[in-house]
Amino acid sequence: MKHVKWVMFNLHFWNCWLDLTLSTLSQPFIIPPVFGGFFLGMLGPLGINMKLQVYMMVTQIMMVAVATIAIFENRFFLLFAENTFWRHGRKLFYVINYSLALSYFLPTVLQIPDQELARKEIFKMYPSIIHFDRPSRTIYVVAYDMEIREWIGYRQLISLCTVIVQGATFLILLHFNIWKSTKNMTMSETTLRLQKVFLRAVYLQIAIPATVMIIPQIIMEILGYLYLMSPEMNSIAYMLMSVHGASATLVMLYFHAPYREFCQKVFCKKVRVLNGIESSQYVETTASNVVLAG
Repeated sequence: MKHVKWVMFNLHFWNCWLDLTLSTLSQPFIIPPVFGGFFLGMLGPLGINMKLQVYMMVTQIMMVAVATIAIFENRFFLLFAENTFWRHGRKLFYVINYSLALSYFLPTVLQIPDQELARKEIFKMYPSIIHFDRPSRTIYVVAYDMEIREWIGYRQLISLCTVIVQGATFLILLHFNIWKSTKNMTMSETTLRLQKVFLRAVYLQIAIPATVMIIPQIIMEILGYLYLMSPEMNSIAYMLMSVHGASATLVMLYFHAPYREFCQKVFCKKVRVLNGIESSQYVETTASNVVLAG
């Protein structure tokens, strides 16, 4: 996690997996009032357990959050903390963050109730959702007990606050050290200007897909707390969330020329080779023409 391109790759790797899960692999249809729903993706027919699909989806969301924090931590480390105690402490920081992301939803998955009993209970509580239940795609209930649902809600709030606090901490450290470097003239003006441009680009890179990802979740949470059901809003929400990775990639390639060039080197080798052949042929033809003319 020392080089910038690898933390970028890490973020986009998890973005891609999350997008595939939301749009193709699991394709969840969430019913907010019952804290459950069903999956319409290709993993179901392949026999993948519902518990595993729930765990995959939530874990990938957490991994995207952790990978986003890693971008700001990496920038702070490379600029200001490479020769401090943080070069050792960051290893423990990454281990803890990724361990928490991987284990975050395990307690909920382990407490998923017996589905026959759970479905009977939620149909009593919310009779209006019975018509969503079909033999071919029965509603899957993650939690119907109010205490467990509140506990899950509190954990979600705590995890969200943790992500915000960590991200904000590294941003504050970055801006403080850039201001300090500007004041003490410990960095050249060109370097400082480039770092400020980079940070603005990262803000836009994260803000655009985060908006695409967070707003639908807020709407779904509001519907859940109001015990309202909107199939149309559910479909729109997950359609938007399933393209956040693509939007993040496009924004990254647009604002960061080094990563655009890096991707061209990795994925456009054939084009470069063909261009090189054409260029060499052009040079040889031109040289022959010059010789003949002489």
